[in-house]
Amino acid sequence: PIILALLVPILYYIPNTVKLVTNKVFFIAWASADVFSLEFMVYPTAFGGNIDVNSLISSGPMASAYVAITVVGLVILTVLIALYSIAVYRKSAMMEKAASTP
Repeated sequence: PIILALLVPILYYIPNTVKLVTNKVFFIAWASADVFSLEFMVYPTAFGGNIDVNSLISSGPMASAYVAITVVGLVILTVLIALYSIAVYRKSAMMEKAASTP
């Protein structure tokens, strides 16, 4: 993880890789890989081994809470994607209108 954390600042100083490092998609993928690589180091030692999620959510109240949280998250994600899509559509419409106006 420390190598991944130091990789982007080092690549930023190399002129050929600045465009790649400043790309949002690359940065999000790199940050995800860096954060998720810590999972294998922390969880087994912090909890004394692997955690069986099914043993935690197999009871009725926990299962329904898990489903409720998932549904709420899905609704929030859908609303945010819709708002983002509307914003992108309006921005592209404004750009087209500005380009066609002399």
